Amino acid sequence: QYAEDSIHIVFAVDHKMLVPLVAAMNSTVHNTHQANRLIFHIILPSEFSKLPSARNMVKLMRLAMGSSEAKYRLYNVDVSHIVNKMKVNFDGYGPKKDYLKSELNYVRFELPDILPQLSKV
Repeated sequence: QYAEDSIHIVFAVDHKMLVPLVAAMNSTVHNTHQANRLIFHIILPSEFSKLPSARNMVKLMRLAMGSSEAKYRLYNVDVSHIVNKMKVNFDGYGPKKDYLKSELNYVRFELPDILPQLSKV
């Protein structure tokens, strides 16, 4: 399905992270000599598709890509299922570890199940 020399990049984001996502993708595409090898895999919480901002997602992706040949794929994932499976307790984290309270932080442990066609990301 993918060329062997493809470079797979995964982002797990929610609606609050759209602007940083577009900035990261734009920077990656424009600072890479072989953007045609890039494939972005964007993992979104399944409830994201119901939000009004989801309609603008494709427009934002196209803007981030510009005229490059980089590709992207969107995945809707039940993130709460991942957290429940891992038995994560968010109460134990203090203010210094707020970033750990995001359910999206734990998607990385399920990448082999979410993206089984990839051996390396």
